[in-house]
Amino acid sequence: MDIRFVSSLTPEDEALVASVICDAVGRLLAPVPLAFTLRIVTGDGKTFQHQSAHAGTESRSADDESRRAV
Repeated sequence: MDIRFVSSLTPEDEALVASVICDAVGRLLAPVPLAFTLRIVTGDGKTFQHQSAHAGTESRSADDESRRAV
């Protein structure tokens, strides 16, 4: 997914807003079992990034495995 946002902010304000957006969206997506990278590049080339590395696999307990073996 590629989302573009065009603003009339100054480069300094744009960097501040990009930092806040990156943090907020990262926190919003954190509980979702999804691997993602959120990257925001400002008009003057500054990059803000947040990564999550969920495996996307179910964790199974030893009890689950023993029930399957029976």
